[in-house]
Amino acid sequence: MAEVQKDGLVGYWSFDEGQGTTAYDGSGKGNDGTLNNFDWNANSGWITGKYNGALQFDGTDDYVDSGNRASLNPSSITISMWLYLASNPNCDANNNWRSLLHKGITCCTTTGYDIIMEEGRNVAWDTGNNGGDRWWPSGVSIPIGQWTQLVLTFDSTGMKKAYQDGLFKDSKTVAASSITPNANNLWINNPSVACPNGDGNFNGIIDDVKIYNKALTPDDTINLKAA
Repeated sequence: MAEVQKDGLVGYWSFDEGQGTTAYDGSGKGNDGTLNNFDWNANSGWITGKYNGALQFDGTDDYVDSGNRASLNPSSITISMWLYLASNPNCDANNNWRSLLHKGITCCTTTGYDIIMEEGRNVAWDTGNNGGDRWWPSGVSIPIGQWTQLVLTFDSTGMKKAYQDGLFKDSKTVAASSITPNANNLWINNPSVACPNGDGNFNGIIDDVKIYNKALTPDDTINLKAA
């Protein structure tokens, strides 16, 4: 495993603790996460991950709350995370989308940011600006039963980019040059059931979540896959 890139890093949750109810922030910014609603069994809690430890989420109500420090309100951003989807999220005829990570109200808000997995396993990258919501389907699809790395960026030109497993997937320029900050806490996963209401909890394993206060370059994202 390569050394973690530190420049611009404002949140890093390796989930290597293996015990307790705190996911410590390795960025040095103090954005430690509190584990909520975990059952501490084979389907909910600490588990072996892509790199050392990870967290198993039960698809019902498990989530990590990392607070609302100013460092989590960047105007440009990169988010990287490893995901292992345990089951098909399309569980009924409704819109069963999952919020993988968000700061603010999930989907269609004018502040903060949000990563959504739709019921068809496609990923949407949502950033809020006072001028409106900048929702974008990223071109990334999450496989079932295997590890995949997701990297999403947004920069001061309004350019969004998506990478999967170190490979560029898609990009789009949206009509906003920054993310409007908010006072909401950063949550990894979402504490509600997606069937039949949507806006629900990811069922699977999440590992090695990183947030940067800048849009990383393509070379940087390749290095992220090994770190």
